[in-house]
Amino acid sequence: MTVIPEIREILDKWLEGVPKRSIATLARSAGLSYSATRRIIKNECSPTYMSMGSILSVICEDGKVQNLLIKQFPDKAEFIKGQFHESSRSIESSLHSIENEPFALVVYGLISSSKGIEFETIRTMYGELGLDQVRVLEDLELVNIEGSTIKATTERFSVHSPSMIKQLITSHVNAVRLSNISNECGLLAFRNRSVTKDGYARVISILEKASSDIKEVMDSCSGNLPIHFSAVADCYSDLEPKFKGDRA
Repeated sequence: MTVIPEIREILDKWLEGVPKRSIATLARSAGLSYSATRRIIKNECSPTYMSMGSILSVICEDGKVQNLLIKQFPDKAEFIKGQFHESSRSIESSLHSIENEPFALVVYGLISSSKGIEFETIRTMYGELGLDQVRVLEDLELVNIEGSTIKATTERFSVHSPSMIKQLITSHVNAVRLSNISNECGLLAFRNRSVTKDGYARVISILEKASSDIKEVMDSCSGNLPIHFSAVADCYSDLEPKFKGDRA
């Protein structure tokens, strides 16, 4: 596929930027692998509208991403309109600002996968810690609060990086069902491996159930959470020893 001149110009200008641009940084910001980002930037492959959109959302001016993508991928116009809009860049920027706070992303994913969720639901699933994340998301304008209901400001929730998916799963597993663990100090002790063998076995059983729950949520919300399920499966394979081991 030949990239249209308008997009090629944007990519070339980004490559020529001073100081020297970092493809690795762009890849992290776009939620793509380094190799895929490099090939797209250097015109060495035919990108998908999602991968190109993720890159343009980082380096392009607000309001231009959707039109550029429709010109490049006219047969995907309806999908593009549903996922890339004038505020795409601000949404992406907000998401990247909490990239290192995966628990906030977990809560955001839950909110954005529904038409509205009650505060009490967040409290039941994640306790006060979850409500703290809601406040973070509100400050970043990723969610709106209407009475007792929390709604995402956009239906778009695009997390494609396997490393981020792994962060999401791990964070969910660590946070969910906190009420089943005696207290947060106990959870901290678990993370530091300073628990008894029986206590460890009990927590492992809780985490196994939680890890199953998050995959079920991801699968059931596939229309709202455009996550690469093969990457999710790979992450579960990587994480499995953490839930099955005989460590004490």
